[in-house]
Amino acid sequence: MKKAVLILIIMFIGLIQGNSRFAAGFALYEFSSRGNALGGAMTGRADDASALAYNPAGITQLDESQWLFGFTAIMPSTVGIFQDSGNSYELEDMLFLVPHFYYAAPLNEDLWWGVGTFSRFGLGTEFDENWEGRYNSYLANIMSVSLNPNIAWKVNDRLSLSAGLEAMWFQLELRKKVDPTGGMAPDPVTDIDARIKGDDIGWG
Repeated sequence: MKKAVLILIIMFIGLIQGNSRFAAGFALYEFSSRGNALGGAMTGRADDASALAYNPAGITQLDESQWLFGFTAIMPSTVGIFQDSGNSYELEDMLFLVPHFYYAAPLNEDLWWGVGTFSRFGLGTEFDENWEGRYNSYLANIMSVSLNPNIAWKVNDRLSLSAGLEAMWFQLELRKKVDPTGGMAPDPVTDIDARIKGDDIGWG
């Protein structure tokens, strides 16, 4: 009986330790150089104006006005292997520059304001137009830019609150090939090019 209770307790502890996982292959967390170096562990820190992206209430910890800008260069690479044919295909060379800019300043002893520009989503993939996976996709590209003004209130030395508005421009482009024979005789010569491209502005 005691052994069964112990097993149940261990199982319960194991279950409460579980965390949710959400797929976000196109999410970006390159909001600052310091954030990159610390693996994104910046939510509880406010060493510079990039707190506007990680935790805007943190700008109340800054002693004076501060601005920060930079960019991250990302060069993805991969190889796709098809089991049926044994052929392998490499991702086309791509370079993504992910910029960021922040400015934060105190209004008085209790209020701060700041504005940040950065990208939350981006990147893409591109293969040769005639590769074997062309009927699913040969190009996917996502770009976004966020403009995020905030105001922060230092309630006391242990608590700060902030509120802000985010305007995000988002663009998506998808390309693939369509086989007009319906799979009866796939041929790159007769393939039809299908493209979807659109952009919009969202608020949060």
